[in-house]
Amino acid sequence: MTEIIGTEIISARPEKTVDKVVGIKCDLCDRTGKPDIGERAKWNDLYYDVERTTVSSESGFRYPEGGSTGTEKFHVCPDCWDSKLKPWMASQNAIPTLSEYDY
Repeated sequence: MTEIIGTEIISARPEKTVDKVVGIKCDLCDRTGKPDIGERAKWNDLYYDVERTTVSSESGFRYPEGGSTGTEKFHVCPDCWDSKLKPWMASQNAIPTLSEYDY
């Protein structure tokens, strides 16, 4: 009779590790938003309300056969957008572009 000393489970598929973003913090006040479309944050829990901010810069090169780009982002909550970023931009004589969408 064969004595079984130990067992080893061998998976038919290799393990896969997935990183998941569970929150995005405002870089100015540390308020936490939930991840949303396009690596932006959803800053409220209301289902039908939209409250997203985007402050980013993309640079690099693109050719028909390929390219390389990088994006630098600041995560800024709506409160800091209104109380800090907009006043500072206005002090630099910047005028925001306003777009509205009906659907």
